[in-house]
Amino acid sequence: TFDIFFSCMTGVVTADGSVEYDIKIILKRYAKTWLGMDLVIVLSDWSEVIFSSGGVAMLSFARTTRIIRIVRLLRLVRMQEIMANVTERIQSETLGPLLQVSKVLIVLLAVSHFTGCLWFAIGARETTDSTWVQVLGYNTQGVDAQYLASLHWALSQFSGGMDEISPASPIERLFAVAVGGAIFVIALVMLGVFTSGLTQQYIIGGSGARQLATLKRYLKQNNVSKVITKRVCRNAKHAISGDLTPESVELLHVISEPLKIELSFDMYSQVLQTHP
Repeated sequence: TFDIFFSCMTGVVTADGSVEYDIKIILKRYAKTWLGMDLVIVLSDWSEVIFSSGGVAMLSFARTTRIIRIVRLLRLVRMQEIMANVTERIQSETLGPLLQVSKVLIVLLAVSHFTGCLWFAIGARETTDSTWVQVLGYNTQGVDAQYLASLHWALSQFSGGMDEISPASPIERLFAVAVGGAIFVIALVMLGVFTSGLTQQYIIGGSGARQLATLKRYLKQNNVSKVITKRVCRNAKHAISGDLTPESVELLHVISEPLKIELSFDMYSQVLQTHP
C-alpha cells in the first residue's frame, strides 16, 4: 500500500537518460504503467484481510474466494524490470554470462516450484478417484517429502518426465499433458535467451581476437621473426585491453548533450577535488 504512494513521488528516468522530477509527469507515467496492477494486488490483499477478520459468514466467503491469492503472482511481472535494472548496473564482462546462467536457473526453479505446488494440490484433492499422492503413500508423509517429490516431478518435466511418479487419474493426466506442452515452450525460450547471451559475449570478445589473428597473419606473410612477432602481439593485446578513448566509443556520439555534461562531471569531478 505504501509502495503506491512512494511510486507517485519517485523520479523517473526518461528515454534520453535524464531524470524527471515533475509530479505531473511522474503520475502520468505511473498511471500508464504499474498503477493498475498495483491496485489489483493491494485490493486483493486487503479483501483477504477484511474477509478473514470478519464473522463466520465472511470467513466462509473468504474460503471460497481464496483464488484471489493467485493475483499475488502478478508481482512476478515486475521481476523483469528489477532484473533489467540489475543488469544495467553490472559493468563487468565476466559477470555477464554468470548473470545469464543465474536468470535461467531462477526462472527454472520458479516455474518448477509453482508447477510442483499445483501438481500436489491436484493429487491431494478430496475425491473418490485414485490420485498419485494416495497411490504412492505421500498422504501420510511429511511436508518436506511431499514438496521434494512434487518439485522433483516438476523439474523432470524439462527432461521428458519420470517413471517413479505418474498420473493416476484422468485430470492428473490432463494436467501432465498441459504442463508438458507449456514447459516445452518455456524451455525453448530459456534456451534461446541463454544462447543469445553467450553469442553476444562471444561477438564482443571475438572482435579483438579477429584483430590479433589478422596481425599474426600479416607478420607471417612478411616473414617477421618469432621474437618480434611475440613482442608485437603482446603490445597489440595490451593496447586493445587498455583504456578506451572517447573517439573509440561510437555510442558516446549519439547520447544527449545534458547527459554528456553529467558524464564528464562524474568522470572528472573526483580528479578536480584533489586539487587545492
